Amino acid sequence: MTRLRSKPVVDMNNAGTLPHLMEVFIAFLGGALETWERFTEEFAAGGLIASSSAEERELAAMPTTNDANEGMLGMWRRHSRDKPSLTVGHFSNQAAFARNETQDFMNTLFIDEDHAHIRQEARRIDASGIEKHRRDAVIQYKKTVAEENHKKEEERHAKNASVAKYFSALDIVVDDALLNTMLDQPIKDQLELHRRLGEEKTIPKKSHLSSKHMRLQVLLSVVERYKARRRGESLDNEVNFLTLINSLT
Repeated sequence: MTRLRSKPVVDMNNAGTLPHLMEVFIAFLGGALETWERFTEEFAAGGLIASSSAEERELAAMPTTNDANEGMLGMWRRHSRDKPSLTVGHFSNQAAFARNETQDFMNTLFIDEDHAHIRQEARRIDASGIEKHRRDAVIQYKKTVAEENHKKEEERHAKNASVAKYFSALDIVVDDALLNTMLDQPIKDQLELHRRLGEEKTIPKKSHLSSKHMRLQVLLSVVERYKARRRGESLDNEVNFLTLINSLT
């Protein structure tokens, strides 16, 4: 039996709450087998990889990820989580040291003076405060972004409050004669009042009402339903106002 390494799964399996776990797992492996065999054909004895020369394998080598930075960024994320005090500079140096096989180079060619120079250079870089400057710049950037977002949020709230105050001072007009003599902006305001009232959920968006005539016809239909509700009449919950006004023209 395949050993289950995930403790929550092991606990549920032992408790009997996953009675079909093994059958499902085996079915999954059976379905994946065909793809696995296709993916591993090139690794078989006598296959393309086994029969290629060292030079051909060198030419065929490619990054493990599609993005050359993806693997390194993922590594940095993991290291920064495991070692919060690790700086970007130290991580970059360690990664370059490992990738470039620097240790082998040092073991082969370095003399005592070289090691002393490297230690002196490392102390100079650490004393320069370059990482502190980088952290300060990151902190300042985040602070600036937070302040800008806070300012935008305050402006948005102020604008919403101003608009709400404007519409709270308006009354819903129910006189058809008065509605028919309105200019375009008051018609838009009356439609917005009904949107804010919330009784009609399907009042068309502003962008769907391309002319004053359309806006007025929708408003008249909305007001008619508004008055019908006040008379206690039963109405459909939703109505397509654009279809309604088209049928009347």
